[in-house]
Amino acid sequence: MTDFRPLGLLADDQVMRLASCCGHSSVRIVTSLRRHGGVRTLAEIWAEVERPVPELTETLDRLVRAGLIQWRDMVMDHGTEPVWWAPRVVHQTEGRA
Repeated sequence: MTDFRPLGLLADDQVMRLASCCGHSSVRIVTSLRRHGGVRTLAEIWAEVERPVPELTETLDRLVRAGLIQWRDMVMDHGTEPVWWAPRVVHQTEGRA
């Protein structure tokens, strides 16, 4: 069998295919968050992709709804700030029994 591909590669292909439907720079955002491995603020994500903020927040919301990234409010010295990260394993968020 010369067409063998490890399951992890197939899953990554599927994630990127789904991400491409979530808005401008969505694949780049998911790739960047996965590569970073930690949380990123909106300013840090913006510095990476340099998209207009309303467009960027809409893309982030779509990625969250698709289950490709996650967000939480992080407590900082100046209050709370939303941060995002990309899990290595995608969890289905809709259609669970």
